[in-house]
Amino acid sequence: MRDHLARVDETREIAQLAARAMLAADHIEVNLGIMCSIGPARLGQTLVAFRQAHPSVRLILHDVWAERGYQLLSAGRLDCAIMGRHQAMPHQFESVGLYSEPMVVAMPSNHDLANKEEVKIKNLDNVAYVDRFQCEFREEIFTMIAENGISVNVILRSESEDWIQSIVQSDNGVTILAQYSIVSPNIVVRPLAEPLHRQVELVHMRDRPHHPVVVELGAFLADYRWPD
Repeated sequence: MRDHLARVDETREIAQLAARAMLAADHIEVNLGIMCSIGPARLGQTLVAFRQAHPSVRLILHDVWAERGYQLLSAGRLDCAIMGRHQAMPHQFESVGLYSEPMVVAMPSNHDLANKEEVKIKNLDNVAYVDRFQCEFREEIFTMIAENGISVNVILRSESEDWIQSIVQSDNGVTILAQYSIVSPNIVVRPLAEPLHRQVELVHMRDRPHHPVVVELGAFLADYRWPD
């Protein structure tokens, strides 16, 4: 019964998508999830390029975190999602790799650590630190802090990337985040001496039929010439 009801629910979702497309007349809507820690600096121009090549497509962007993204994909509320990960993905999903992104130390330009070519974890001892709840590497970062026998001064914890960057630049704090997520021109970054990288991917449900436009979006992102 569970499998049968799942197929019924999937058929209902497809019918609703088709009905919305008919009502939109000259537009085809694609519900695209974007992990909240992925900034627009690199991805934004790519989506603009896709829209210019496909003017009849209306992209609806949904801000998600990893667990929520998988839930919405499973429920059929997202056609696909752009996610960053560094661990194994649930078996019911598959992905296309887009680009690799390093984690960096972000700070205001007048911070003492801005004079270093790279920042080591031990350099964060007693530094005002802004903690990102949605960071994929949060556990690894605090493990490295503990292993180095240092203590960071956490001045703020937040799930919001906007608040994180605002506090970093205005309260002389530092944080560790993905390199291409920076949106403020007043924040500088330095490489992390203990390198951490995540793979940014386009994720979708395995064995689920997709609208041709969704397939085209996947092909476009996979073939896009991402900057080095």
